[in-house]
Amino acid sequence: MFNKFWFKVHFILGLIFGFILLIVGVTGGLMSFEKEILKTINPKSYVVAVPNNVSIAQPHVIIEGFKKHIPDAKINAITLSSDKTSSVMINIASKDSTQRKGITYYVNPYTSEILPDLKGQAFFDTVENIHRRLLLGDVGKQIVGLSSVILLVLLLSGLYLYFPRLKRTFLASFTFSFKSKGRYLLHSMHSSIGLWVFPFYILAVLSGLYWSYDWYRQGLHTISGVPMMIKQMPTQTPKNNTNIENQQRTNQEQKKTNPANKVSYTDLSKAFTMFEIFLQKEYSNAMIRIPTSGTIYTISYQDTHAAHSRARNQMQIDINSWELLKSERYEDKPLNQQLMASILPLHSGEYFGRIGQIIMFMTSMLMPLFAITGLMLYLNRTKKKKKAIK
Repeated sequence: MFNKFWFKVHFILGLIFGFILLIVGVTGGLMSFEKEILKTINPKSYVVAVPNNVSIAQPHVIIEGFKKHIPDAKINAITLSSDKTSSVMINIASKDSTQRKGITYYVNPYTSEILPDLKGQAFFDTVENIHRRLLLGDVGKQIVGLSSVILLVLLLSGLYLYFPRLKRTFLASFTFSFKSKGRYLLHSMHSSIGLWVFPFYILAVLSGLYWSYDWYRQGLHTISGVPMMIKQMPTQTPKNNTNIENQQRTNQEQKKTNPANKVSYTDLSKAFTMFEIFLQKEYSNAMIRIPTSGTIYTISYQDTHAAHSRARNQMQIDINSWELLKSERYEDKPLNQQLMASILPLHSGEYFGRIGQIIMFMTSMLMPLFAITGLMLYLNRTKKKKKAIK
């Protein structure tokens, strides 16, 4: 009875969501080596020639040179590296409200020259949009989230249906032979390869749902004991007229005493110098955000041999008192905090190194196999039923 029920569930859900899961799987596979591919095909954006007897310019000099190309740019952050051949990344605010992350430019740290835009970035942006939203915005996001839940049901129901054979002939359950033909070959491929990819699909689903549903994300943070980062909300307009007038007067005074065209970035260079003094070692990259006010700077940086792209450390510096206020290293955090900071590397397999990336790439690209073999099994079954009726 239960076998028949779960077979129908697996059968029907696979037919309905198989094509969507195929798209999500293939696009996820294409994104597995995005960073490596972009660096390979864009050497002129990532790597610069080191001039003789010329040092890397201070951050404020780089920014001032950059602003000669884009005078009205509002600088959000600058990312530097201790590697002398590495370009600098400057992030500026976008005039397009949909580009919340701003626009990133690659800049030569010796000349402040803006380097070529990344070739292939638009392609990967589209692939990511398909992977996360199917190009359908919030509606697509909900469909992808639902399909992830459905994949979890398919995995568990498939394991339940295949369990008797797994229990009877454990090792043989993981193999199949191309010498087999017809329905038996399709079924053995679908089931045995499904066992191989089972743990990786489970990991992909459980990590991927982090971006699909707020309740799921909040639940993970609650279970792990790691508080969620609270996004700063924009300042609300005061309700009464007196407060509005006071606010407007304050804004006008700030504009008079602190004109936008006289913004100084020398403090940024001071913060960067302090960061290198406190760190006392090489680093892969260090991003310094420009504070809206005050003398406290936060630097997010990555070691030269970091575990993965999200294994970032943080340093907080007060340039006024020359004081190191906070220093947090990824490797010193407890496991629960490391895992919650590594949701994306867990999802992509990067958390487990290059081997993990390759395995997750291969398993993602195998998703069409399950959609196709499942469909062929359905057609084969339908054909047999028609023959039986005749």
